[in-house]
Formats: sequence, C-alpha cells, structure tokens
Amino acid sequence: AASNVVFSDTNVQEEEWYRETVKRTVHVFTNESTDEFCIARKIINTYYIGPYDSNGTAVMVVSVAKNQLENVFSSIPVTAGSGYAILDDDGKNLYCSNVYEYAWQASGCGEQDEFTLSLDGEKYLASNCQAQYGIHLLFLTPNSDITASVKPLMATYSLIFAGISLVLLLAIY
Repeated sequence: AASNVVFSDTNVQEEEWYRETVKRTVHVFTNESTDEFCIARKIINTYYIGPYDSNGTAVMVVSVAKNQLENVFSSIPVTAGSGYAILDDDGKNLYCSNVYEYAWQASGCGEQDEFTLSLDGEKYLASNCQAQYGIHLLFLTPNSDITASVKPLMATYSLIFAGISLVLLLAIY
C-alpha cells in the first residue's frame, strides 16, 4: 500500500527528522510510531525561486514498512542463520533481521569490509558495506552454518576421489 502526504514545513519543522534532513541533505531514520524505515532527502528547486531563497526547499520522505523490508531486499539468505542489519552513519540500528543488534559495535564500526566476529561464543563471517545516503549494511553468517553446508559436498567429493583412486590403482596393477 502506498500513500502520499504533503505538509507545510510549519507542521513538521520541529520534528527531529526534518531538522536533520535540512541540515544534512539526506537523513535515514526509523519512524517508531508507524514502524517504517525512512529515507528523507532535501530538494532545492532553484529554477523559479533562485539559488538563495528557502521557499524553493522541500523535503521528500520515502518510507517502507519494516515488515516489508525482507521483500525489498528479496535476496535469499546464504544460510538459515544468516542475517543483516541496516545502520546509519552513527551506528544506530535502523533494522535488524536475525542478527544481533550490537554486532556493529563488536565489528569495530565498519573499519573493515570483511572480517570474522565472535558473538556469544559463536563465530561469524561478517561483511560490511557502505551504501548511499549514509546507510551501512552489515551481513553476518555463522561459521557453523558454513561448515554444515560444506560437509555434504566434501563427503561427496571424497567418495568420488576415493573411487577414482581405486580405479586408477586397479588399472595400474
């Protein structure tokens, strides 16, 4: 479902998200009252008004219901225990699938792109990606899930290798 609402700035000028957007040009936040993930962007129209007139300034907000974010990011997780978090530049958790909320602080706040992370005794393969508009994506996959995925393949390849070795030994004999 989609909706459009137009406000005069007098109705929203005291809102924190509005002030941050006007100050930063782009602001990412979560609207707790509507449970939505939002990206706000300042738009300046200088065509009619002129470059220094605030009457040409507007703020556009695009929001997605948090329960629809999985559909927006429609990627299939690498493993059943994999998950991701969406964070702002300050490390504030805007959305978290099934990963720990404090993973960002444990990861060193985005200093590395790929690294191993230990949370509650479980080791994770982590990947940090900075997207546009001050959004950081943190992907986590438990090492135990990776190992469990690889074991059946290794068993199959081991059997094939053993079979080929046996045939070669018989052929050499």
